[in-house]
Amino acid sequence: MGITLIVSSPFLRAQQTAETIAGELSIDLAHIQILDELRERSLGSVEGKPKEHDSSWYYEDHTTIEGLETRQALFNRMKVAIEKIKVLSKSNKILVTGHAISGYFLLQVAAGKTLEESTMLSSEVANADYVVVNFEPTRPQ
Repeated sequence: MGITLIVSSPFLRAQQTAETIAGELSIDLAHIQILDELRERSLGSVEGKPKEHDSSWYYEDHTTIEGLETRQALFNRMKVAIEKIKVLSKSNKILVTGHAISGYFLLQVAAGKTLEESTMLSSEVANADYVVVNFEPTRPQ
């Protein structure tokens, strides 16, 4: 069975990617669902400014940046996103379009890692890359 639902960040570039993929896979645009939790990490006062730092900087907490979404807040948001994706995956094969930083933490949550185990190496997440995540049904204990 092929992809039946595309779940996207609300940011325009992710939605455009979702629409392009839908067109290539002959998926009706009605089968694209926006999931607000997939939005990129809020960078506060440096949001929208040219990239001036090494990539790993964007995955860290910086108390000097006003309004920066903390790693903990981002991690918690990705936990919510994964739970929503799991529910949707019960009746769909899903493709997710999103962003590098939030996507990295989404993958950490999907892998069952804690925030403390999620020390990012800039080589771990590439732009315009993909990964496959399979959710296994949980068994009663």
